[in-house]
Amino acid sequence: MASAARKVHGKRMFQSPYFLVACLTILLCGSDCASGDELRFGDIVMVLQMQPHPYHLLRAHKFREHFEEQISSLPKNERPGLYLTYEEWPEMRGAWTVFPLIPQFIKMFSEKKWIFICEEETRVDIKKVLSVLQRYDSSQDIFLGRELKDKHATIIHHFAFYESPSVFSYPDFGAGLAFTLPLIIKMGAVLREDFSFSIDAKHELALFLKDKLNVLLTPVCAFCGNKEETEERQGCDCATWQPLKFPSCGHPVRAEELFVAVKTCQKFHNDRVQVVKNTWAPEAEFIEYYSDEVNDSIPTIDLGVPNTEVGHCSKTREIIRRTASHENISNIPWILILDDDTIINLERLRHLLTCYNTYQPLILGERYGYGSSTGLGYDYITGGGGMVFNQPAVKKLAAEFVCAQDHSPDDMLIGMFAAREKMLLIHSPYFHQARPEDYSPEFLSNQVPVSFHKHWNTDPYKIYQLLKEGKPLSNNTQQKSTSNDKHIEL
Repeated sequence: MASAARKVHGKRMFQSPYFLVACLTILLCGSDCASGDELRFGDIVMVLQMQPHPYHLLRAHKFREHFEEQISSLPKNERPGLYLTYEEWPEMRGAWTVFPLIPQFIKMFSEKKWIFICEEETRVDIKKVLSVLQRYDSSQDIFLGRELKDKHATIIHHFAFYESPSVFSYPDFGAGLAFTLPLIIKMGAVLREDFSFSIDAKHELALFLKDKLNVLLTPVCAFCGNKEETEERQGCDCATWQPLKFPSCGHPVRAEELFVAVKTCQKFHNDRVQVVKNTWAPEAEFIEYYSDEVNDSIPTIDLGVPNTEVGHCSKTREIIRRTASHENISNIPWILILDDDTIINLERLRHLLTCYNTYQPLILGERYGYGSSTGLGYDYITGGGGMVFNQPAVKKLAAEFVCAQDHSPDDMLIGMFAAREKMLLIHSPYFHQARPEDYSPEFLSNQVPVSFHKHWNTDPYKIYQLLKEGKPLSNNTQQKSTSNDKHIEL
């Protein structure tokens, strides 16, 4: 039976369009794909991950200006190419996972030697990038990046390498990552239409390369987070860096322009809800608690739907309907729906919202995906870090969104609906579905976060205090849990 399964699997592999494109490229390209000759600027392709919103278009164009200033003196036929994902492949789903881009790279860049991928806020010294890449043999399977490691086994990485999490390295997308073309071609040959969750693309990409091709990340000191700190402490000459810790788009939206909806239930009234009220709730001008039981001391509102252990789709749907129709809420521009064990800095959130408009339906938060790595699935804003909706999105959801069952996963079904209706769903790296200790310390050191999630085996008061300080975080918040909840949800 196992043998039969291998035969079927092999047959599917040879029928895969990714595999056929990769093989054709190898036949046409031969040994000239990556020679040992001196590397030129024109041998490099730069790919910028971006999102389809005016703010992100502006940031991407800022990168383009920064990049083109550096190459303006080069003859046009010798310049490295720059491709912005949404502009070049506007219909592609899941480009943020990198995998759907691979067949396009193979088709378009068969005469190049290196593919370099970075983000809107990455900054590069293109001459130094060339110098870094020149040190490596572009005819080999090489994967370069800024090294991140887990300090603890973490749920967002499915507790991979739980016995010794720090043995595995994965890249910081914000610092940029580089692939040789031969490696890209081999990736194309082993890609599968695997419908699974995309949670942390950088870790999943590195794990794919390890498991499928036995290729590990080669750490590059010159691919940096904070430029000054890296150069001073590690003696690196940064070719890339990430100067923006948090965006500044003007005055924050007013407190009365944000309505906060907290999902809870009776068994958490005395612990989780009390943490909320003792930490971030006083920052809210308008806040309501939605439960399965009325408690006037909080107070809570019973929406008439049963409580469920997971999913909470009907509860979220009724919250959305209430915020769309209630005379005191329906004109508030922004709606935040979050869990009773989310820890958040609302003032910082209001600063972030200034970057976004309220005239086209928009959902904002931390992006996960289901089937996104195939280019055929959908993205969704994961609920634990907080889901932010503007009123046009609330109105559309209130009118048309339905739940399959009370316990259906609210965030995933909203993501499916948003994909079908072509609503803007925007990822913000400042929201976090898990606890600080579930993220690489080096990753957290390069941002000022908005939210974290879970009270399990951690100190929510300490997390809130760190959020209030407005500094990049370490992840040293672990201690005994303040509530009796189980750590079972992603």
